[in-house]
Amino acid sequence: MKMRNYALVGVLSLVALLASCGDSNPQSEPQATGPGQGLTRAAEAPLYNIELIGNVRSPLGIKNLRVAAAGDLTVLGWAVDPVRKDAGSGVEVVVDGVVYPATSGIKRGDVADHFQIPGYMASGYAVEIPAHSLAKGQHQVTVRVIATDGRTYLESPPLIFTLL
Repeated sequence: MKMRNYALVGVLSLVALLASCGDSNPQSEPQATGPGQGLTRAAEAPLYNIELIGNVRSPLGIKNLRVAAAGDLTVLGWAVDPVRKDAGSGVEVVVDGVVYPATSGIKRGDVADHFQIPGYMASGYAVEIPAHSLAKGQHQVTVRVIATDGRTYLESPPLIFTLL
């Protein structure tokens, strides 16, 4: 009888443990947790470019993107709010739902000249993601532009990469 009670307690403990592992509030997309926290995602996407991710230059459009794991992961490029025709009030890089506030406002005369919009002059961004934050394997990165309206952010489509 005692053995059956211990088995029952063990099974119930295992069920409780497994039930606690699930996400009781699943969401279809990461929520803003950095400077964009509390803002609403705009329907529009930013104009942007990821010029470097890790050791890979111009990664957009590369299928089966592989990035070498060698220290911190650098992500840099430019991003703008095409609706308001400015560089926004900040940039966040989101990897697997984790927000990394970027240094933004970096002068990018080439972007302003290309689009012939002076408001795009300070559209550069850069961020260093600590090496310990990312395990080897597949990851998803997006770029968010915090709009100057103080209410919204624009988010890029995801870029999938494998960290080697």
